[in-house]
Amino acid sequence: MLNIKSTDFDSLMDDMTKEEKGSSCHGFYDFYGNFTVYNKIIINDQIELSANYQTGGNFLYNDYNCPDPDLSLADEDGGTSGVLVLINGLMQSDFEKETITESLEEIKELCSVIDTVEKLEKVYEFLNDNLPVLDDYLTEEHKQMAYTE
Repeated sequence: MLNIKSTDFDSLMDDMTKEEKGSSCHGFYDFYGNFTVYNKIIINDQIELSANYQTGGNFLYNDYNCPDPDLSLADEDGGTSGVLVLINGLMQSDFEKETITESLEEIKELCSVIDTVEKLEKVYEFLNDNLPVLDDYLTEEHKQMAYTE
C-alpha cells in the first residue's frame, strides 16, 4: 500500500515579472515569470520528494512566444525530485508496455516503494490532484504591477 500526502505550499515571488506574451494568431495574455511554488510529496511517512511548480514549463499551441501561464511540475533544474520528473514525463507520453517496464526499473532504483505500475499511476494522479493554481497566489498588487521590458 502507498500512503501519499503533501506539505503545505510555499511560494517565491521575489523576482516575479509580469510580461505580455502571446501572438497575433493566438492572442495576448499576462504571463507571470520567475514564479515558483514549493511543495514536498511524502510517501509512507518516510520518503520526502520535492515537487516544485513553475509557470512557463510548457508552451501553448507549440509556439515559443506563448509560454504556459499556468503552473506545472518543474524539471530537476527547477528543484523537483528526479523520480517525480521521470514519473510525470512517462505518464504524459504515449508509452508502450515495454517502455513502462523499463522505466519502472529506473523508478524503483530512485524510490524503491514505487515498485508497480499501479503505484506509479497513484503517484502521478496525486501530482495532478496536488497541482496548485497560480491565481491562488497572486494578489491584486501582483496583477496590477507594471510590465517588465
